[in-house]
Amino acid sequence: MDPSTWSSLAAINPESKETPPSTPSPSTKSANVNTPPGKCSVAPHPTNPPSAAPASQSPRVTATLSEPTYEPTNAPSEGSPLIHYVRGGAYVMSSAAVEERFMYEFPSQLNAVVIAPTYRLAPEQAFPTGPEDIWDAFKHVASNHTSISPHIDIGKGFIVAGTSAGANAGAVLALRARDAEIAPKLTVQVLLARHTLPHPPSAYIYPSEHTSRKQNASAPAFDTSFLDWLFAHYAPPPRCGRFAPLL
Repeated sequence: MDPSTWSSLAAINPESKETPPSTPSPSTKSANVNTPPGKCSVAPHPTNPPSAAPASQSPRVTATLSEPTYEPTNAPSEGSPLIHYVRGGAYVMSSAAVEERFMYEFPSQLNAVVIAPTYRLAPEQAFPTGPEDIWDAFKHVASNHTSISPHIDIGKGFIVAGTSAGANAGAVLALRARDAEIAPKLTVQVLLARHTLPHPPSAYIYPSEHTSRKQNASAPAFDTSFLDWLFAHYAPPPRCGRFAPLL
């Protein structure tokens, strides 16, 4: 199908049609494109933190059991698998409420217990804050799953799942968990609409093989200008395994 005809398949709600405000985007020119995969030279964010940061921006020493937990209404006596689900939003926007449908469907359809970690957002807290928050939460869950819910039987499955940025975080998390030899070991990844490649396209190793960006350059509600706006605020190094796990 000709991509130029895709816009005829749907009409955008007028309330959603406006693109993000045309404010200057953070510069990404200082990023080190030649950084080897997995070797991420990233300045801490914010660069000059206030001496007394608001509670909502204070670094979390460890993840806590305040992370939302969803359990089956009628939990099976033999125990439930554990799903660590990370929401999307490009690390810039959205909230857990947007994807709460999954939090209810997984317990009801899979008899699983779901943990939904929260994380801080860019541009106030740019890369690597979001993934590090998610990693902290995961380590806590792995170490304390027996106290999170009496229904969890980790032998039934330890699953990381996510959508969009959450899928990106899940892919990165799975590799970090493997390298750090986290126990119990993850058994399954469910990565929906995942992003695992570098950005911008100039950082691609095989640019001719990746055509979807051009094919969807004018996609309704999510064109390349919006994608660039999101990445400019998240501000990851282009070639970093903690951002582009396919490297």
